Amino acid sequence: MTSAQAFKVAIGLLGAFLAAVGVGIVLGCGYALVPLVIAGKELESPVGDALLFIAANAAYFSAVIAFLAIALIALPHVIISHHLRQSSRKYYLVSGIAIGLLVVVIVGIWQRLRPGPPFHIGSDEYFFTFSAVSAGAVAALTYWKIARPDKLRHQSPPG
Repeated sequence: MTSAQAFKVAIGLLGAFLAAVGVGIVLGCGYALVPLVIAGKELESPVGDALLFIAANAAYFSAVIAFLAIALIALPHVIISHHLRQSSRKYYLVSGIAIGLLVVVIVGIWQRLRPGPPFHIGSDEYFFTFSAVSAGAVAALTYWKIARPDKLRHQSPPG
């Protein structure tokens, strides 16, 4: 891989990170608003302050999870995919969904290993799963659109 190709991969991974965090923020704020919308309540000024707090927390947790997922899972996946000559948009979409599901499994295992109340599946867990899968898919497609791995493999090194 040439330095230009490595730069495109790095920029693509940065774009994927930003996309995953953005999805986390939007979905986190949307999830917080759902009970208010269902109850038919009017959105008042304190709701804006609460949404800012939720957005900041969603950004923090999304950034931590996205960084770890990209560094530990997506980067090796990109390298292996490049060597296997897998570069289609569909391949990256399915890979992003799979990485999102893998993150859910890893977080679930981590939570079970910690002492605490019994684990149960509720609306928050379903939301986390939907959020992780959505973030994985959007991040993978963002990476694909920026890095264009389908074109990287066709480029020959200058010589």
